[in-house]
Amino acid sequence: SNNLKEASGFQHLSAICIDLPSNQLSYYRIFDTYEDAGGNYLLGYNTSDSSLDLFAISDGSFIGTYALDEEGPESIQDVVGLYVARPGIAWMATMTDFIIYNYLKGETIVRYPLASMNDKYSLAKYAYFFDNHGELVALNDSTVLIQGGFFPLYDGHSNLHLAALNVNNGAIK
Repeated sequence: SNNLKEASGFQHLSAICIDLPSNQLSYYRIFDTYEDAGGNYLLGYNTSDSSLDLFAISDGSFIGTYALDEEGPESIQDVVGLYVARPGIAWMATMTDFIIYNYLKGETIVRYPLASMNDKYSLAKYAYFFDNHGELVALNDSTVLIQGGFFPLYDGHSNLHLAALNVNNGAIK
């Protein structure tokens, strides 16, 4: 808006375009960006193919796809949040689990059930990740904010519920 242009310290940011067909735009609602060796990357959860797809932000090029196993005890389905902890390692929240996943090797490093969280506040109903694309918010290298729910009450007051998970032991606070 014009008001933004007049604000002090405003910088013009150039757009980076990743060329996707229009029918694929909704596939990447859950993604995270990261920097590695001077380059910037976008890792997106492809809801159609159940994969993690990697793009180079600098030139908008597609780098590769990492298929997620959809069946069996190590299956990963219904991803609702994603954070790239470091290149090759993604933290993911699904409707039922928190998963630390090596997407370069296709291996689950650790999986913590979110049953205690689902008992109190259903992730399916109240999963708000502070970004509309499902980004998990890392508070530090061992704690991730996996849920923040705002609940308006009928008496005019409201509650804000936050849930953080320790990625080292699975404890939820």
